[in-house]
This record gives sequence, structure tokens and C-alpha cells, in this order.
Amino acid sequence: MQETDVVYIKYSYINTFLQKLITQYRQEEAAQTVVENADNKKIPVWILWLQGEAQMPELVRLCYHSIRKNFPQEKTEIHLLTQENLFNYIRLPDVIIEKFNKGIISVTHLSDIIRFLLLKIYGGMWLDITYYIGKRIPEEFFTDQKLWIHRMEHPLWTADIVQGRWSCNLLMGPAGHKLFRFICDALLFYWQCHDSLIDYFVLDYIIAAAYENLEDVRSQMDRCPYSNPQIFALRDKINEAYDAGVYDDMISDTTFFKLSYKIGYIRTTEDGDPTLYDHLIGELES
Repeated sequence: MQETDVVYIKYSYINTFLQKLITQYRQEEAAQTVVENADNKKIPVWILWLQGEAQMPELVRLCYHSIRKNFPQEKTEIHLLTQENLFNYIRLPDVIIEKFNKGIISVTHLSDIIRFLLLKIYGGMWLDITYYIGKRIPEEFFTDQKLWIHRMEHPLWTADIVQGRWSCNLLMGPAGHKLFRFICDALLFYWQCHDSLIDYFVLDYIIAAAYENLEDVRSQMDRCPYSNPQIFALRDKINEAYDAGVYDDMISDTTFFKLSYKIGYIRTTEDGDPTLYDHLIGELES
């Protein structure tokens, strides 16, 4: 069986499982397009590190520093979510907490639920804390609240459900947006009925169900421009010798760079040259 066949079988299962919810959302009014920020309120930016800032590994601290440095303070308000403050913002259903405490729901998949509860209630931007922000984000990016999802014109993987059409760890939109509400309801329904994962990336299969079945949502997602074409370039070159020209090329067309704290990072090459990682850490320490 081909990988693409497995993907289709899993998607078909999720699509069938969610049919009642899909029908309900199809009967709603069209999704919001743009919500004007008439009161000029700061847009919340949500990032999660349950252990808190003091317990961040070096790479996570580097990314967090870049977020705080490069998001415009005049337009955004950054919320670092921890074990101490998370429940100031949301309440999780008892069944979700129970399954998390039993180890049925992992921290990663609890984060999925937290993410879309927050976006559903408050709107704003969610980004994983392992995004490094390479340059200052213009204030104009946050002028109005509209659905924005990172999309890739040339997807890196051929046998996945996403195909570059969205990124579930980098997105923004107004509170109450139809996509956020659908995903939130679907995730809660899934975990109410299941004690295991059909796929580690079950969230992407749920987003695919929204994309394929809710025409207004799909139209808005497709209108999001392709952006950040070198989103993985920093990850691929971060342990190489620092070259200012190479780094300048990266940030010429890309602002958001996805990294991972699970990968080892080095500060000098085998030849003793400082790496790109060393250069970035040097900026953090200065």
C-alpha cells in the first residue's frame, strides 16, 4: 500500500467521523473575512512553554527572545502560557484533563486543544515557541484581524495531507472565526470518543476536513499568500560556519524560521569556525 493510500484512508475516517459537525457548520453563515480593529486593541500573540521561562532550553530561549524583540509592541501583546497562568485564559473539559493525567493525551496534543480554544475565544496569532523571528515584523501586518495561515508554494513532503496548504503551528485570525471554532469542536469531539490517535498529525486531518467541506473557509485559506519560502533554511544551516551573506539571503524573503529543540546544536564546526547558531546565541547574550 502506498503512503498516499494510507493518508486517504485516514482522511476518509476523520471526514466520516465528523460528518454531523460538518453539516452543522455548513448551515452557518459565511466565515468572517476581515474584522476591523476599530479600537486599535493590541492583538494577542500566544506561545506555550508550560515549564516557564526559567526552564527554557537555550534554543527555546533564543526563539522566545527573537519573538519579543521582533513583534511590534505597539500592535501586539505577547502571552507566554505556563502551568501557572494557562487556566487564567481557558478552561478545559474534565474529560480532556482526565485523559491527559492518564497519559492518553500527550502534551503535544493537549497543546493542539489549547491553541484553538485560545484562538476561538480571543483570536490573535499562535506560533510555536520554536519559531525564530529573523527580522522585525511590520506593524501593518497586524492592522486588521483576518485569517492568515502560513502556506508553502512548494511543499516539502508529497505523502502528507497538508501539501503546503496550511501550517497548524503558525496562524492568525479574529476571535470566533469559523475555522477556529470547527477545529476546536472537532478536537474535543475526537478525544471524547477516542483513547488513541489515528495519526500523530490528527490535527492536520481535521483541518483538511474543514478545508474540503467548508467552502467559505477554504476560500479564505486559499487567499492567504504564499510566504516565508525559506522557513526551514535556518534549521538546515544553523550548525554550519556562519556566513553573513548566506544569513542575509535567508532573511531577505523570510521572517519566520521553524527550528526544533530536539535537534543538537553546536557553536563551532569541526574546523573550529563559529557556527550560525553561535552567531545567534551571541546576539542573545549581548
